[in-house]
Amino acid sequence: MCDVNTGQCSCRPNLSGRTCSVPEQNYYVGPVDILISEAEVSQCKDNCQVFIREPYRDGRENTWTGTGFMKVFDDTELVFDLGKIPATTNYEIVLRYEPQPPYDTENVMVTLDRLEPIDPNSTCAEYERNYNAGDIRSISMSPGSNVAIASPPVCLEANKDYKVKLNFQRYKNRTITPSASILVDSVVLIPHVESMPFFQGSPANEQRLEEYKRYKCKEAYYTVINQNIKNMPNYEICQKYHYSVGFYFLDGAFSCQCDRTGSTSAICDSLGGKCSCKPNVVGRNCNRCAPGTYGFGPEGCKACDCNSVGALDNLCDVTTGQCKCRSQTYGRECDQCEPGSWNYPDCQRCICNDIRTRANHTPECA
Repeated sequence: MCDVNTGQCSCRPNLSGRTCSVPEQNYYVGPVDILISEAEVSQCKDNCQVFIREPYRDGRENTWTGTGFMKVFDDTELVFDLGKIPATTNYEIVLRYEPQPPYDTENVMVTLDRLEPIDPNSTCAEYERNYNAGDIRSISMSPGSNVAIASPPVCLEANKDYKVKLNFQRYKNRTITPSASILVDSVVLIPHVESMPFFQGSPANEQRLEEYKRYKCKEAYYTVINQNIKNMPNYEICQKYHYSVGFYFLDGAFSCQCDRTGSTSAICDSLGGKCSCKPNVVGRNCNRCAPGTYGFGPEGCKACDCNSVGALDNLCDVTTGQCKCRSQTYGRECDQCEPGSWNYPDCQRCICNDIRTRANHTPECA
């Protein structure tokens, strides 16, 4: 309903405009893929390892969210904690990943773990009665893709906790390849917008849904690389629908809360809430250093610059910048021999009669 004189609609929290179609300044609308569970913090039952990756520094967009991936091998099980769900509706379970050669996995068994029983009076109970969908799905993975979708959608209830278990299975009748692995980025819950009220119930709503599907608005959020969605030719058409989905799904808009230290402005993107970060700073609100950097402060973060020979990798302590040194190497960047050793980078003990040494780059003893 709207005001009979001005036409002003009654808006949800932090929305503005006559038709409540845009967020207020310093507020944003949650994106379609806001419900992300990162693989690197999931529970691994066996045969997997956390794989941290530094952001690209050549202008390319990151192909992952969070700090990296979980590297999984044959017959691995990952358990994702989905947390509390904001709205009762149907969701698509989307798996984001990067296959690694040699590729040797075909199916992923997806099991939804409901920590509470379904409310018999909810729409989810009706969905189960009508479709008998159950809580087990099978995802087919392709080496030419980085996203897989479990079908059909699952119905989840608001304010309830859920877990998702993924079991990775190799190709049948395929020679065992122990080194075959997959980099799992995340599990994402995408609301099944087709079940939302403004897309059904009238010819006008059905026309909106047809346009939403025709321009593949939702598909832009299946993959990680959607930051340049504003450059898409259908951006303005899809934007109004993304706003509507976010408003309905998350009941309004949210404060940007850009970190005063890590961001360059208090204003964020109206769709998704991404703040503008200082150099080497990451996170939606620019609140932490990117992997491979340290020293979060007013100037951003500094590169670790760990020595490629003396350090184990280019990841350092986020506060001190101390790199992880190989045996007998020393220094913040691991670029010298530790006291009592010489011949960097192949550091060796001096083996002097006296414990003192003249230098750590020569074999001379004091």
